[in-house]
Amino acid sequence: MPVRPFLTLRRGALVAVAALALLLAPLGTSTARAEDGYRYWGYYQRIDNAWQFAQTAPGSTNVEDGSVQGWRYAVAGMTTVRTPRSTPAFNEICGKVRAVDGEKRVAVVVDPGTAEDAPAGSTPPGPPTATCVVAPKDATATQTLQLATSVRTDASGLVCGIDGYPATGCADAVSNITVPASEAPVTPELTDPAGDVSTGAPAWVWGTVGGLVVVLAGAGVLVARRRRA
Repeated sequence: MPVRPFLTLRRGALVAVAALALLLAPLGTSTARAEDGYRYWGYYQRIDNAWQFAQTAPGSTNVEDGSVQGWRYAVAGMTTVRTPRSTPAFNEICGKVRAVDGEKRVAVVVDPGTAEDAPAGSTPPGPPTATCVVAPKDATATQTLQLATSVRTDASGLVCGIDGYPATGCADAVSNITVPASEAPVTPELTDPAGDVSTGAPAWVWGTVGGLVVVLAGAGVLVARRRRA
């Protein structure tokens, strides 16, 4: 499929990194390992009681009523998956929120990660949070996130910051990262919606991700990334 003009190489690289990590995860070891990767907000969906990397961009994903959407800020490489550190069920988050005709209830889990995940000079804003959002039927994952909290995006719609974290930067490449082999569960705090869907990227970025090219040669992986001007 052709790549849409707004799809940056950086977004394609992030999708490739996360997708490849899911494929290689069963082959991983039980110890931490050093590698190159990215520091970014990953987008996940709770399916069959576990987090799964979303196969479409959040700006083009019309999330279902009763679904649980997850976001995790972390450093991650080609062989690691950094999902939210808890998998709460929909009823745990939205069980006390009344359904509204013509709208949908979506549970949004936001995990800002650990101090080791934070950029230099920054610290995570707090523990993971879980918010029940009542949104229009056609709301995308990005729009439901915007209803839950404040969101910073780049011109293409890539989510760069959530709730002011991090204050700058957007899915920056990092070298020689060390990713833990496992992480202890952290129960999220229930919070009320505090966002505004009108503060996001322009409407034209909500299109479908057109394509992605991942070249595998033996055990090597080439991931393209556009340099900043």
